[in-house]
Amino acid sequence: MVRQPGVRLVVDQPTGRVLYAGLGPRQTLRAPGAKKDAVVVLDARKLAHTSETQEFAVGHAREDGARLRAVGTTVPVGAATAGVVLATAGTVLLLRGRRTGE
Repeated sequence: MVRQPGVRLVVDQPTGRVLYAGLGPRQTLRAPGAKKDAVVVLDARKLAHTSETQEFAVGHAREDGARLRAVGTTVPVGAATAGVVLATAGTVLLLRGRRTGE
């Protein structure tokens, strides 16, 4: 969660996907050297994700999290298994030796 006046972001930490964004911007004009704002240019109370957008983001964050877990666990285990199988096959071929053409 990011803390900044007028800004609220909720981010899924593993995936980095923004689950909620809310803004309440206020822009003013002030004369050089003045202590008070002269004119309010923009005063938006709240601009935020809708509930549909939030549901969409949460669904995609779940999918992205599942992909990250697969890449972090399933792929290395599969690669290690394939490595053991190939090393075993290489050892068997090495121990058999070359065939002589008799």
